[in-house]
Amino acid sequence: MSSKQIALNLPYREAYGRPDYLVSSSNQEAVAFIDEWPDWNSHVLVLYGDHGCGKTHLSNVWEDMTGAKRIGLSDLNEEILTAPEMVFIMENTEEIRKHARYEEGLFFLYNWLKESGGYLMLTSHLHPNEWGIKLPDLSSRILSAPAIEIGNPDDYLLQGVLVKQFSDRQILPSLDVIKYILRRMERSYAAARKIVNEIDALALSEKKPITIPLVRKVFETIKA
Repeated sequence: MSSKQIALNLPYREAYGRPDYLVSSSNQEAVAFIDEWPDWNSHVLVLYGDHGCGKTHLSNVWEDMTGAKRIGLSDLNEEILTAPEMVFIMENTEEIRKHARYEEGLFFLYNWLKESGGYLMLTSHLHPNEWGIKLPDLSSRILSAPAIEIGNPDDYLLQGVLVKQFSDRQILPSLDVIKYILRRMERSYAAARKIVNEIDALALSEKKPITIPLVRKVFETIKA
């Protein structure tokens, strides 16, 4: 595809396969831990980091590896302790600080999986010590589990994230456009997602290719 490609108004779906996950210094510890499963030194793993840092992507990779079942806070009841699955994923676990009634359910799930040889991945925007867990036994167990942060991206990774965000929309701007964006954007995954969304939306509304002049217009709008 050339830099003159017009953005297509097609359904957008993020790619979540292992080959799509970009590795750099900011996430290599988390990737290495995932790749070591099932030879973990714990039956619970906490992944935490800013929105859009790749927690969901990595959890999808692990789901494919393990056949894990995704659960939410409302699933933490007695029935889950009789489920046939032995591997679970719970995202946005920091929400438990707003729903203390689920703490006992998570405590029982933690203990049940440890006794039965199961595994649990918890993802969060915050480190577990910021979840405000009130049940002391649960707090001590969660804080004893490996908690791996996915950090802010370096330039190499951020460039890859931009390319992937466009590619997920079936768009591939020129490298000059990517570098132009990279020099001007905030250094975060969330910023990459936001700027690609806005560039895509403007290209669609104006029915124009994604070029440096179009991208410049988006940045001028953001700063206005």
